Amino acid sequence: MQKHKYPLSQSPLYKLRTKKKLALLLGQSLDDLQKLASSNDNYKVYTLSPKGKLAHPYFLKKERLVQEVRPHLKSVHERILSLLKCVKTSDYLHSATKGKSLQNERGNPSPKQSRQ
Repeated sequence: MQKHKYPLSQSPLYKLRTKKKLALLLGQSLDDLQKLASSNDNYKVYTLSPKGKLAHPYFLKKERLVQEVRPHLKSVHERILSLLKCVKTSDYLHSATKGKSLQNERGNPSPKQSRQ
């Protein structure tokens, strides 16, 4: 289901001036937002080990550090995402836009077509 899209100037985030209004918009108390902003414990940090010898070549081959968002901060992230998803984007924007392909929009030939 497609949500209604509106111009940036109609977004509740547009020209937002106070922290108190931001907190209200995000469904949090101002105190909670300030605690989140000053906290060093918003992410669970751990190391992900490599898979076994039979693992697919595209999967993890070496250890990597993972930073997992804690639930309280994740809820704030999700609320901001839901607000940003409703903003109409410009026609020239293609990055991470569902249903758009940079290759197709530019009218560039596919690699097969360029060889002919």
